[in-house]
Amino acid sequence: MKMRILMVSNQVRGIDGTGGLGDVAAALAKAMAAKEEVDVRILTPGYKTVSGTNAENRFKSVIAKDIPVPFGDRLHKAHVCQYFLPAFNHKDHRVPCYLLCMEPFAKAADSPEQAILLGRGTLEFLRGLDDFHPDVIHCNDWHTGLIPVYLNTLYRDDPYLGRIATLYTTHNAGYFYQGAFPDDNFPEPTDTLLFQAGLDRSLFKPLQTRSLEHQNRFNFTKGGLGFADLINTVSITYAREIRTPAFGGGLDHLLLERAGDLCGIVNGIDTAEWNPEDDPTIAPYHFSKSDPDDSVIQRKLLIRNLLKSWEKRDRKPFSGINDSTMLMAFIGRITDQKAAILMPILKTLCKWERIQIAILGSAHPQDPTGRRYAAEIRNLSEAYPNRLFFFEGFETDLSHLIYAAADLFLMPSVYEPCGLAQMISMRYGTLPLVRFVGGLADTVTDEQSGAAGNGFGFREMPADSFSMADIPQAVELLLATLERAFAVYKNNPRRWRELVRNAMAKDVSWNIPAGQYLKIYYAAVRARVRSHFLSP
Repeated sequence: MKMRILMVSNQVRGIDGTGGLGDVAAALAKAMAAKEEVDVRILTPGYKTVSGTNAENRFKSVIAKDIPVPFGDRLHKAHVCQYFLPAFNHKDHRVPCYLLCMEPFAKAADSPEQAILLGRGTLEFLRGLDDFHPDVIHCNDWHTGLIPVYLNTLYRDDPYLGRIATLYTTHNAGYFYQGAFPDDNFPEPTDTLLFQAGLDRSLFKPLQTRSLEHQNRFNFTKGGLGFADLINTVSITYAREIRTPAFGGGLDHLLLERAGDLCGIVNGIDTAEWNPEDDPTIAPYHFSKSDPDDSVIQRKLLIRNLLKSWEKRDRKPFSGINDSTMLMAFIGRITDQKAAILMPILKTLCKWERIQIAILGSAHPQDPTGRRYAAEIRNLSEAYPNRLFFFEGFETDLSHLIYAAADLFLMPSVYEPCGLAQMISMRYGTLPLVRFVGGLADTVTDEQSGAAGNGFGFREMPADSFSMADIPQAVELLLATLERAFAVYKNNPRRWRELVRNAMAKDVSWNIPAGQYLKIYYAAVRARVRSHFLSP
């Protein structure tokens, strides 16, 4: 009998999702679909406005209508459309996606109302679904945090829904990603999030594991962490880090209490999409890990010509890149998390001889620090037009070109639950330079480690247990590590080629993580049986 898994995520790559959450939901589902013993499906909000292309037909197949979804003293009517996860490669397995559609899902807003409706609507849809009865609901991040809560409260005695196990994955447990909202009208009953969610006030008690209250706010992540049968996060090191005050976002005590139910599984990447052997973006300069070292290096240099020729809005922002430099790259959101350690030395790097820097990314409009960083990068690109090249925004084809053309990928994150960019860069023979934190510590081995080296890294010792980073010390170590990496590149090409070969040889696929997730799904079912059916 197949293990039946429903993955619920607010973002899904190919439909609506430009970050790691959407990437993981899509890639893990494809990897699970490749297993004969698994029937996996995805449920995501049916937002009318999405970032995915070629998804215009996603609402054509309606499989359920007029689903009543309680919300406070009202009922929203939902319908569900079935749509298959878009394929990026002919090898991709077809994964059915359920799009939960209702009026409040006009566009993604990261609002508590949408999260309540996603949780309640998922279960009301499953109640009437005949052809798929999941054994496990895999809940991804705070938007899904109420699903485990509902299954242990309102739906606990439902003969079908009450038996479903839950795995809750926190992709980022930091303060700003918990889905924590003030309940300003509390204890007035009619306008609180508790009332809208249809939950009892007993679930808003402070200092309780099974409670939605955290620091006097309604916290969706705490609901998922406290009520799910099992919990996990996206790397082994981050699973340890979030049990400390520095990384736990105030939930470290809860995570310590549930340490026996918590594990870390390092993400993979979609190796069908990120594949230098047949990536159409870098044609005709394909290469593979089995090619001679010199051939790989030569192909990467040829790809620089494609990067130089890349054009958008009648501009070729990378046309000044040349073949005689070490090309460093940064791709990602321009935020404190990603850029705080890099920004203080960026001007210094622009003055180095024989290096150039390619940056692709943007700041969120509501992130003033990120916007300030982006403005500084723009100014530097104008002041040093032959050293720093910046495209503000995100273009998928451009990201492929930069990953493939660069020599060194810069990722000195303040925190990094897993990180996908360092694994993508290794896939293309671009060595990552990272701060050894979270998943970066689990995936990158420093050159000084010897034969197993596949990149460069550093880690300072923060001054206290409440700090994720000592920024001044980290900046000094980053600069020293960059000097070390450049010395290897310039003076020891044989060693550099060894590192490139090691990076490309690393298994960054979902093969191993998917097998680990299958084990944890079975463990969640056993935990559900113990807690739900065997408890007195």
